[in-house]
Amino acid sequence: MPFTEGVHDVVGHHVQLGVLDGDEALFLERLTAPGAVINYTRIAGRLPLHASSSGLVLLAHGPAGRALPSQLEELHGPG
Repeated sequence: MPFTEGVHDVVGHHVQLGVLDGDEALFLERLTAPGAVINYTRIAGRLPLHASSSGLVLLAHGPAGRALPSQLEELHGPG
């Protein structure tokens, strides 16, 4: 993916491409960089949206009012 490679060259850290799939981020591409922080994502792997930086970006820039009630309840309790 030429665009992803270009971003990787500029930032010099891990670059990953994740897409929204229900309440999860599905990771399609990942480029690593030597000496960069640890990154636990895997290509074709999934993480809950609230548990990854890519998921948080997808939530922040997704449809207005989108929330994950089940995860929020787990973190903060009912109500």
